[in-house]
Amino acid sequence: MKTDNLKDIFQISQSINREFVNSLPQIIIEISSSGSILFTNQKALKVLGYKKKAFLKLNIFDLLVSTKKEDTKKNIQKIIRKLKPSDSKFNIIKHDKKLIPSQIYFIPQKKNRNITSIWCVVTDTSEVYKLQEESTKLLKAVEYSPSTILITNKAGKIEYANQKFCEQTGYSLSEIIGKNPRMFKSGQTERKVYIDLWMHLYNQKEWRGEFINKKKNGEIYIEEARIAPIIDSTGKTVNYVAFKDDITVQRKAQKEIEKYMKALERVNKYNETLNHFKQLFIDIIRHDILNSAFSIDICIKFILEAKSEKEQKEAYEILLNTSKQLIDLIENTAKFSNLEDISKIDFKLIDLNQILTTAVKNNEKYAKEKNLKIINLAKGKFAALVNPLLTEVFSNVISNSIKYASNSEKIEIDIKKQKENYIISFADFGEGVPDEYKKKIFERFERHKKEGILGTGLGLAICKRIVEFHEGKIWVEDNPMGGSIFKVNIPKNKK
Repeated sequence: MKTDNLKDIFQISQSINREFVNSLPQIIIEISSSGSILFTNQKALKVLGYKKKAFLKLNIFDLLVSTKKEDTKKNIQKIIRKLKPSDSKFNIIKHDKKLIPSQIYFIPQKKNRNITSIWCVVTDTSEVYKLQEESTKLLKAVEYSPSTILITNKAGKIEYANQKFCEQTGYSLSEIIGKNPRMFKSGQTERKVYIDLWMHLYNQKEWRGEFINKKKNGEIYIEEARIAPIIDSTGKTVNYVAFKDDITVQRKAQKEIEKYMKALERVNKYNETLNHFKQLFIDIIRHDILNSAFSIDICIKFILEAKSEKEQKEAYEILLNTSKQLIDLIENTAKFSNLEDISKIDFKLIDLNQILTTAVKNNEKYAKEKNLKIINLAKGKFAALVNPLLTEVFSNVISNSIKYASNSEKIEIDIKKQKENYIISFADFGEGVPDEYKKKIFERFERHKKEGILGTGLGLAICKRIVEFHEGKIWVEDNPMGGSIFKVNIPKNKK
């Protein structure tokens, strides 16, 4: 039975049934106007730990200790003299001397305006006291938290801010109470952050994120926030609470670390490039230049020992071809090395057919020597965002086609439009490239070994590198008519 209902019963009834009182779950004590205990129920005896006879010998003044610094006896007498119901806070002394914080409601029983007895309805407030203590601890923890804490009502108006919040923002409590947290906006937090925040809160979910806010003095700071709804017993949101930490220093440090890591990455990449160049030139010296040097040495000895002009002429031709090969090797190596070191290339809108025409002219003399015709089937303009280095690709592929187009009369080149790309094809009608070489020929020092064909193995590697700079591809296919078709895929617009 609720205490309030009991008060009503005791106030209305002038004659209380003691058997009824004995069955009540609350502590009930009947005392005289002098404080002597006249009656108590079983609940009082059980909670306080007394035997009934011993308890009835006590005076109420022996049981109660005032929670205030005033005399307990005087306090109780003052309450009794009021001649009307009143309540007060006391500590009840148990038989084991332990104290129970209590709220006691004194209800006088009167007859002809004289007090016959007083009913004391006792409510144990131990749990309430504990809750108050916990609340005090919690309040202190909140107030002196290293994180800033902000509480708003459902409309978003600030109702509480802890000391750390005021220290961090520079605002006093009186300046922010009743205001909206938007007063701290710097304008640098993206709108989608606020949308995401309110979507979470609307659905009664905790939100985590970052704000770029502004202090009272105009200083910009970054804070990591955790904001959650406070929900009442009916399931309704009544408040919002925010826990925030200033992470400006951490973010600046993070940016510095990222900057350092990028610089370190560039240094490592540069060192890798240097090692790559070192290995490149070691490979060149070990393979082609050394082989060319041996060939030149042999040719010179052969010329010196030749017994006829015919033998000398043959040796001179070999020497000339070897020296050309050596010059090509050095030039191609320089080009390849430069490409490895380029991080940015300028791109311009150029007609691919114009580049193709230039590449054809570069190879006309060589084709004439081989009795070959270069036929350009491309008609019209094919504008693409490219670099003039692409001329090197087309020239090299045409030159390569001429080299391997034995027993052929022509080389056909063409450009086909696709949705976002152009496909440039170079068809020869020679012996073709075996399947095992179709990928290898685009790697350094890998080429299709064919008798009578000189080459460094760097030309197509350069082509592949330039095409990749254009975000394109280069490959070789079999020509259904015999021979090979080299194809280059170039995007119309580089991303």
